[in-house]
Amino acid sequence: MHITQLLTSPVYWVVIILCIGYLILLRDEKGCVIFLGRVYSIIHVCIFITAILLYLFG
Repeated sequence: MHITQLLTSPVYWVVIILCIGYLILLRDEKGCVIFLGRVYSIIHVCIFITAILLYLFG
């Protein structure tokens, strides 16, 4: 499976939307669990941006 196939996966789109919502809605919260969720969300968004760039320029 290539990373560019993530762009056509509806489940991954839902994950990205939930991750972005998590980052926006819980931006003022503090704590270890919130921090781990932020790291998880940022990793998924970075993977998604990488997939978009590889799809466009790769």
